[in-house]
Amino acid sequence: MDVDPPSDNNENSDQQSITIEKPLDYVALVALDNITGSKPSKLNTIKEALTKYNVKYNINLSITRLQKQAKVTFNDKDSYDKFLKMEIILQLKEENSDDIKNVTIKISPLKPEKQVTTPDQQKENTNHRTIQVIDIPAYRKAAEIRASFEILGEIERIYTKGAGFYQITYITYKSHEALTYFATNWGYHVGKDTVRVLPLSLNQDDRALRKQFPLKLSGLAYNTSGYDLEPVLLKCKAKSCFIPAAMIRGRYSKYHYAYIHFSCDEDRQAALQLSTNFKKGNMDSRQLYWSQESDRICNICGNPSHMAATCNNKNINKPPGKKFVSGADNWKNLKKSYADAAKSKGANKSAKPSHPTQ
Repeated sequence: MDVDPPSDNNENSDQQSITIEKPLDYVALVALDNITGSKPSKLNTIKEALTKYNVKYNINLSITRLQKQAKVTFNDKDSYDKFLKMEIILQLKEENSDDIKNVTIKISPLKPEKQVTTPDQQKENTNHRTIQVIDIPAYRKAAEIRASFEILGEIERIYTKGAGFYQITYITYKSHEALTYFATNWGYHVGKDTVRVLPLSLNQDDRALRKQFPLKLSGLAYNTSGYDLEPVLLKCKAKSCFIPAAMIRGRYSKYHYAYIHFSCDEDRQAALQLSTNFKKGNMDSRQLYWSQESDRICNICGNPSHMAATCNNKNINKPPGKKFVSGADNWKNLKKSYADAAKSKGANKSAKPSHPTQ
């Protein structure tokens, strides 16, 4: 079988491969709802306006109607972008009148360009409407936290995590206007518990300022809350209040002191000079003591000038009827009670009637 040899003159050897790409069309929409006239006349009005303003659109594709808008097509992006930024004013007659009114046409893209944002950009976009809430007692439920902060604005997202005896919550509002309250207020409340609030938009210097001027306020009555202390905080121009707590015999109990923060050293020094007496409910008035954050205080009355061993006010935290008794006095009372009991027993024996012998 004979096979033809390959031809030296390959017909496809000089053939070139090319790619033809159709240019993209850029479509803009023009609102028709504020233009008077019939449907065809509205489109003619738009066409005349584009000619007057020398808009370089694709005249080969007629201006068509798309629902309540006119569709205008462009061949190049520069003309399209320029058109989107234009302000085109029409002079139209009022309906049922010869009066002339100026109407600015509304221009929008058919397909708005998608804004691609990175995770860091998304975080930055929500920071200006997000707050961090600290010092929330562990027993507070998520529904209570949400109910308290919803008063300021609609919440988009809320996230809570535990932190020992407390909780930390991040709240993102739908509008940054909800954070206006925290421009001047460093604290808020959940029920009667005072919590500290830090907008995530704060820079490092502003965050540091909120811890720069602290004092300790001691001598608080049992289970005093931040809500109870509000008159004191207002009087001394305090910005935030934190009352530490611990589990004592299985119960969540607040300590008898609080950490108070001020916005400047002038307010802090003024508070140190205050002699503060505080009355809670039906309880007796008691003295409160201001001291530096690191100062040691009496664990009984809160006075920083002495310790518990030398405190002469040991009954201050006890309810009426439960007085402090020292170990020595307690032993004396115990011996006295035993002697009285023995004496009483002997007296009872001697008082028994004697029975005559039969």
